[in-house]
Amino acid sequence: MARVLIVDDSMVIRRLLNKVLSENGHEVVEQAKDGAHGVEAYRRHSPDAVILDITMPNKSGSECLQEILEMDSNAKVLMFTSVSDSNTVQECLDKGAQGYIRKSTNIMEPESANEILEKLSLALQGKAA
Repeated sequence: MARVLIVDDSMVIRRLLNKVLSENGHEVVEQAKDGAHGVEAYRRHSPDAVILDITMPNKSGSECLQEILEMDSNAKVLMFTSVSDSNTVQECLDKGAQGYIRKSTNIMEPESANEILEKLSLALQGKAA
């Protein structure tokens, strides 16, 4: 399975994502609390994939995405957002994100967990998610 970096300013979201991923055979290499920390964590771990929130302090997900892709143009990044602004999501996709996952009210629900796992699988295969 994959080595995944989680970048989200919500500790609750990070823990829930960690649980979904680890219970399904993935290794979470680190849980970064903001975009600046996410860039450093990517540099340290070179994970197989990143699940990246868009709206965060210290460096937005969009800025973090850009820096990660400058480091590694083959990075597999999925944007994870509750942002309903489709322009922001499209901007991230245009920059090179593999896809996006809309945050649900309960990540642990099978439907939400399955979406996360399916989109991660697509991204790891280099397919748009």
